[in-house]
Amino acid sequence: MEAKGKGKVEAKKQPPAEEEEVESKPRKTLIVGNWKCHGDLAYVKEMVNNLLNKMTFDPAVLEVLTAPPLVHIPAAKAMLTSQIQFAAQNVSACAKGALTGEVTAESLKDFGIDWVIIGHSERRLLFQESEEVVAAKVLEAQKQGLNVILCIPDQLDERDAAKAWLAIAKQLGFLNGTDEVIVNLGVEKKIDWKKTVVAYEPIVVTAAKRSASIESVEETCEQIRKWAQETVAPEVGQELRIIYAGAVNEGNCKVYMMQKDVDGFLVFFI
Repeated sequence: MEAKGKGKVEAKKQPPAEEEEVESKPRKTLIVGNWKCHGDLAYVKEMVNNLLNKMTFDPAVLEVLTAPPLVHIPAAKAMLTSQIQFAAQNVSACAKGALTGEVTAESLKDFGIDWVIIGHSERRLLFQESEEVVAAKVLEAQKQGLNVILCIPDQLDERDAAKAWLAIAKQLGFLNGTDEVIVNLGVEKKIDWKKTVVAYEPIVVTAAKRSASIESVEETCEQIRKWAQETVAPEVGQELRIIYAGAVNEGNCKVYMMQKDVDGFLVFFI
């Protein structure tokens, strides 16, 4: 699910399914393509015309988002003819004002963008975005009517399921206003989970451009869903879309999607 190279981006035909069909889920599948900081206007043209505009899918069962660099969204938006939507890769934690260089959620919404990626591991690690900053961005984005793709990184070099889950649960608890530290401080930080998609991001394997094991991805997504059911509300856990933010390919994406708690992918184009 990576688009490599700068001059040639082609839509590949999927081979006919020979195995069992993917089990129907109550949640709509979501595929998000993150361009990161790659490409120029020529690349945008190739990507839109040779890939995005050639994609066909049923919007009743599949939702597709594309997230080019912010400066390239206008050009891509002008050329796009398909049912694909746009997402921003980042947003300010603040409302409008004297904030040179920031892009506010209000501005994104005004430009017709309905989605934003928040909490990506690259933002957390390279730009030192704390849980407080991530929470503030989510709250402001949702206040302005944006839907949020909330990245939840798993940062362990050596996977220890118990330790990994404690770290993930702490991130989720902070955002839900149930983390012990936040509760003791009397600070309420509760996001709207109905406007949130959780993107589970095992950053060690993502950085190595290889896939996490299907078993470990499903296990973590199942734990996130169970957490939402027990901590937020049963119906929220059932409806919450949880996607895998990592490397996938034509050979394994169908198997990932056969897992009952994996609802799609956040993939990158390079």
